[in-house]
Amino acid sequence: MKMSYRGNKYQSSAASLLEVKEGDIIGKYRGVECHQKLPRHIPQLQPKIYLKYRGIAYSSNPNAQPYFIPNETDVTPKECLPTETVVSEETKYNLATVHLSNLRRNLERRMEVAQSHENYRLLAMLKKEADALDDKQSIKC
Repeated sequence: MKMSYRGNKYQSSAASLLEVKEGDIIGKYRGVECHQKLPRHIPQLQPKIYLKYRGIAYSSNPNAQPYFIPNETDVTPKECLPTETVVSEETKYNLATVHLSNLRRNLERRMEVAQSHENYRLLAMLKKEADALDDKQSIKC
């Protein structure tokens, strides 16, 4: 398709990339049937596997197969693949404790605000939430 922009003529290549087929009839306009145009296939973009930002290697899709072989100047695959982190039970317990303390502190702040605004209905709901939080903590311990 020939196109022009500000007097510069060019050939559009976007129309040739996507093949379309006629679909269902949408309706009629001035006696002519209008069909829905559907793509025959949708092209899949290849993910960029080996990327580097400020000297740090990362991958947008670590499970994808490489579509090119990196040379010495590119990032090596070992730098891109995520490392497996082993989290011990003690660390999990510490994270859960910190999470519960953050929830409690947030809940206390919300209760103070509800009390200052004299919103007793919200205060009752927050007390129920605090009781549920205490029950959840007693079950884990």
